[in-house]
Amino acid sequence: MRPPTTPPTTALPEFPDLDALPPPPEDPDAPRAASARSAHKGRRHHKPGVADKLVGVVLVALLGWVAWHAVPLVRADIRMLEARSQVLAWGEGQGAYTLRSWLRARDDLNASLKITPANPAIHDLLATLYLLRARDAAANAAVQRGLFEQARHHQEASLTLRPSHGWTWAALAESRQALQPGTEPVWQAWRQAQRLTPFELTVTWSLARTALGTWDQAPADVRSWTKAFRNARPPKQQAVLDQMAAQAKVNLAAKD
Repeated sequence: MRPPTTPPTTALPEFPDLDALPPPPEDPDAPRAASARSAHKGRRHHKPGVADKLVGVVLVALLGWVAWHAVPLVRADIRMLEARSQVLAWGEGQGAYTLRSWLRARDDLNASLKITPANPAIHDLLATLYLLRARDAAANAAVQRGLFEQARHHQEASLTLRPSHGWTWAALAESRQALQPGTEPVWQAWRQAQRLTPFELTVTWSLARTALGTWDQAPADVRSWTKAFRNARPPKQQAVLDQMAAQAKVNLAAKD
């Protein structure tokens, strides 16, 4: 019999001495990460100081100031919305006002004007409101004059804030024509309106009415423009202008 053979033994690998190994390379981001962790940790446990409380008080005060000034503006817009739609509709001949609705629109617009006194649009709406009433008050000369004076006041206030608005200049010419017929202030406002808005029909028709109001006193350029405006209109509009002129005993179709 053969003697039993023992399997060969495998030598175990030798592990290096850990103390003799060189240190691992340093991570260049390690100090930065540690610093960030430290800062983050510090922020988590930061207690608000006097400066933080002061910043909070300032922010609250700033928000309060913004709200204080924003709320009146919103209130002014809300009060003006209904009055604006009514006045514009009345001015375009869409429905008739009653004394009660006229007074309510006037009061709402005056309340809005107190909140935003530098708003030319509110002055224009109030002027239109007084003009509408003045046109219907021919039976009482004193009342009518007072209404035209109110209209003129708001028109001039509007133009102080917005001097390039031709529509307001045309309306001012009408008010001045009622208060100072045929005088130079009328034609000064008339020319401003014609220069600033020469193609807006609302303005040009108003200018034609104003010119016909005191045709004998109208300057040559005003007369010439009015006749040219009439001749450039379609036949139906020419007929309307001729009817307006006939009431003023003027023949726009006649040559000078």
